[in-house]
Amino acid sequence: MFLMDLLKHPGHLFIGDTPPAAGKTFLSVAKHLQGYQQTTDAYLMSLAEEKDLTLVTFDRRLERYCPFDSVVRVLST
Repeated sequence: MFLMDLLKHPGHLFIGDTPPAAGKTFLSVAKHLQGYQQTTDAYLMSLAEEKDLTLVTFDRRLERYCPFDSVVRVLST
């Protein structure tokens, strides 16, 4: 039921087309990675950049290796 509520939310956005994992935007993030565990983070940052979105996270480390301005927003805990 919770998922259906999220899908009905007015701020919900379906992202149908995604950038290629080896695309130019992803590679510009990937060169800043420090390990394979950050691959998903890099892809999400490149997706946010490509789609003009904001990646919201609690992980402050993402700000350090994101080459794009205003893509990552870190929430305080």
